[in-house]
Amino acid sequence: MKPTMYLNFDGNCAQALEFYARVLHADVKDVMHNRDAAEADRMDAADDAILNAFFTIGDVALMASDAGAYYVKPQGFAVHLELDSANEAQRVWRELSEGAEVQMPMSGVFWAEQFGMLTDRFGTPWMVSFGGERAEAM
Repeated sequence: MKPTMYLNFDGNCAQALEFYARVLHADVKDVMHNRDAAEADRMDAADDAILNAFFTIGDVALMASDAGAYYVKPQGFAVHLELDSANEAQRVWRELSEGAEVQMPMSGVFWAEQFGMLTDRFGTPWMVSFGGERAEAM
């Protein structure tokens, strides 16, 4: 069994994927639009809406789509990013936070040198952290 996180968007999946490619160095590998579907004439969303996309961040695979009428604001989860350096954590935080709703500003916590939580401008909740020496001590 191999779970894969599937992100749903409210008509802005293409913009989100472009943003994640720039900020997170995501590799968008496969994108299918509604117009590409076998039953495209039965789709209730715009032809250019994303029916399904596959992308990776590092070695982790994710999927995404424009959910159309089925879109519900994400809740009850967050995508956690563990960065390899304090500088990279600060860069990712700064860029992800553009237009975002910050739940917990990036700061030191007892389990990590840097940790913050936000919901990006596309509605995806993120946790960004760099453990550093605090994580090693636990």
